[in-house]
Amino acid sequence: MQDPESVPDIARVFVPVLCTNAAYLLPEEAKKKLFAQLLIREALDLSSSQLGLYEALGVDEKVLQKRCEAWAALASDEEIDTVLQDDGVAASTAKGFIVARRCNFHLSHWRVNLMYTLHREIQRAALTDVASVIDCVMGGDSASIHAKLLDALQTASAVLDDDTAVRCIFSCSDGGAVLADLLTVCCHGHVEGTVETPKHDGNM
Repeated sequence: MQDPESVPDIARVFVPVLCTNAAYLLPEEAKKKLFAQLLIREALDLSSSQLGLYEALGVDEKVLQKRCEAWAALASDEEIDTVLQDDGVAASTAKGFIVARRCNFHLSHWRVNLMYTLHREIQRAALTDVASVIDCVMGGDSASIHAKLLDALQTASAVLDDDTAVRCIFSCSDGGAVLADLLTVCCHGHVEGTVETPKHDGNM
């Protein structure tokens, strides 16, 4: 598998993932890794230069800054040196100054969700010989294939939601928590001028 940032644009992955026999022959863990990389790529694309670390963490940046400045104005040189030299002490000190607020950024991952759900339902329906399925559908030779394909598509549509695919891909119980952590990681370093702006054209 490629590094997450090198995964091609999701639109270009759609056909290989859903319409090639080889995709359905991959081990389950390999599939999960691929979809996880695609989700990371989606998050990188959507959060780049749009989401700050404080927003992703759900922290009121202005309040935190004011409280840290107020603490620093009263702290001794020794206390300040300790905070500057020890990340653990700094984090513990800052924790008392944090005012939580809701992160209003919504990560729209419907494309990865759709691909994963369709892939899973096509596999469940044993329609993974894609070439044969296409021949049957185009030639009108098999009513049963038509029925199975329609059932798979209807099932995929019925079970499609924002949480199920993420829980399956990451083998977890809380897809929302995974997305929140993912946003925090992806937005780190997206402050303009601190690092090279990420390229989002699939050619990184």
